[in-house]
Amino acid sequence: ISNHPPLHLYLLKFDAWINDSLFRDNPPLTPHYMVISKLISCLCNIAIGLLIYFYARSRTGIKMAFLASSIYLLNPALIYNISYWGQADAIGTLFMLLSVLLLIKNRILTSTISLTLGVLIQLRSIIILPVLFLVIIEKERIKKISIIVLINILLIAGICLPYLRAHQADNLLKVVTDSSGMYPYVNCSAANFWYLISPHYPFKKVLEDTIPVFGISLMSIGLIMFISYILIVLYQLHKNRDIFLASAAICFAFFMLPTEIHSRYLFPFFAFLALSITKNKKFLYIFIILSATYLLNLMMILPFSERQYYTYYVIQTGLSRLIDIYSFDKVLLLISIVNVLTFIVFSYIAIGPGLWHHLKNDIGKMKELFLKLRSD
Repeated sequence: ISNHPPLHLYLLKFDAWINDSLFRDNPPLTPHYMVISKLISCLCNIAIGLLIYFYARSRTGIKMAFLASSIYLLNPALIYNISYWGQADAIGTLFMLLSVLLLIKNRILTSTISLTLGVLIQLRSIIILPVLFLVIIEKERIKKISIIVLINILLIAGICLPYLRAHQADNLLKVVTDSSGMYPYVNCSAANFWYLISPHYPFKKVLEDTIPVFGISLMSIGLIMFISYILIVLYQLHKNRDIFLASAAICFAFFMLPTEIHSRYLFPFFAFLALSITKNKKFLYIFIILSATYLLNLMMILPFSERQYYTYYVIQTGLSRLIDIYSFDKVLLLISIVNVLTFIVFSYIAIGPGLWHHLKNDIGKMKELFLKLRSD
């Protein structure tokens, strides 16, 4: 039984097949296998950088396109996630970004298929579904939406067919049901809002998110905050149509507000924010700050130990000295405070001004309508 979705398992099987074909006599987990297992993620990350470049070049010119793609591809935190840790976050992010780009080009069916594939690789890719949902229901008729939904259901059924034929349907359901509650804690060493409430050393006992506060569990409180933030973002999206900024805001909120979040989960945010920088350079400062805190957060969970890579080793050495002096909890608590403050500033820049303007106009229209109905 695995907690990975079907497509993720297919990719792992593909990695094993390549390793077995090229290095048949080598045992598992050799350097060759480690390189192969990281290759797909590296290629996907390069593809994300290219998508950022070509889209930005068509809208803002070569200079801004080069800036956006460079700060993404050369981001040391993302490189650390993929090349050192060997995570598959770039694969899910590629399908998320591709889905949004296709949505902007009104290729609705392929946009939804891309997101479906992303979800079947990493379930948390579904967090941008509200963005697609809002745009699609505003553009398409119910009949076409029903056809799109049906096609995606058939795609999911086709990909899951080997599991169904092997009578593994229960295991597939467990992937979904166990994705929430597998680590029933308010925080899984992510430098977010919940770490301020429950600072802890990684893998040690943490505050459980099933604890009720006024009859509501901490997990539910986190979900309420996240869903409320999504609704605010969708309201803004309905008004200003900035899909990249809306996607970035939801990805950032997903890292900051719900419980049970891991340190890696901020990864997709950087792809969407890189494209938002082409419209508003203020977000460049947000990008730099969060790249630094994200890298430090990752290094605190999986310390860097390769002396030949000087830059990372120097950062890890300095970080380790801070931990020795002030303790792990205090250092990660400081990083969490920086992230929370950055989240507030980002929300103010991305949502605040337009939100009050649109609310004021809508409230004014409602008052006019009310007065008109009253006079009639």
